[in-house]
Order: sequence, then C-alpha cells, then structure tokens
Amino acid sequence: MPADIDFIIEANVAINEISGSTALAGLRQRLNADIFSDEPKAYVIIAEMDGRPVGMALYSWTYFANDGRIMWLSQVYVKPEYRRHRVAFALFRELKNAAAAGGAHAIVGGVDSENLRAMKVYNFIGAQALDKYKLMCCKI
Repeated sequence: MPADIDFIIEANVAINEISGSTALAGLRQRLNADIFSDEPKAYVIIAEMDGRPVGMALYSWTYFANDGRIMWLSQVYVKPEYRRHRVAFALFRELKNAAAAGGAHAIVGGVDSENLRAMKVYNFIGAQALDKYKLMCCKI
C-alpha cells in the first residue's frame, strides 16, 4: 500500500549505500507508478514487527522458455537491528507462497558477490548459485 512507500525508499537508500549505486532520482514517482497502480509492474512484501516495517522483498514476474513463469526477486532488505530475528526467512516464506500461487516454477534473483550473509540465507532456504550463468545488464 502507498503508506509503505517511505519504508521502500528507506530500504533502497540503504541498499544503494551498500552497493554504491546512486540511482534514486525519481524513485518515489517510479514506485507509485510501478507498484501502487491498477496494473503493477512489480510487487512488494513488507515484514513488520510491533506494527512497524522492518524488512521488504520486491519482486516481479518473468518467463523462461524452458521453465515457464519465474518470480524475479529484485531486492530483499531487512533493517540491521532486525537481522537475526528470522525476518528474512519470513519474507522468503511469503515469497514462496506468492510464487506458488502465481504459477511460478522458481524464484530467481541476483546477489552481490560480496554479500556472504545474504548468500548464507539463500542457501539455507534451499536456493543454489547458478554458477553456469552470469547476470548481464544492457542499460538503455
């Protein structure tokens, strides 16, 4: 819901500080148009504790010819003070439920190669590195 937009922006600022990205211009407008519209391009799951947002997962759908519908996991963020409180596991449980309900055969996403903590979480939930593949990007 639009009330969550401030937390999504807060999470993006934190993620960008870690990754070194500065792509925040127009973020609020883009999120409103792409997530909180009648025809969303992406979806967000917000984890809360004591009524306050503490984590989020941002995802969308894509299609691979060999696998069918795939959930593309764009971002996962948990506030540092709530890490080790199983927030990420709760988010992944909800992601798996959404993927199954949406007819997806897999959840795929990228992880910064230096983010060992995130990779441990992914491995713990059953995800595997696709060593054969490298994430490629062509900016337009």
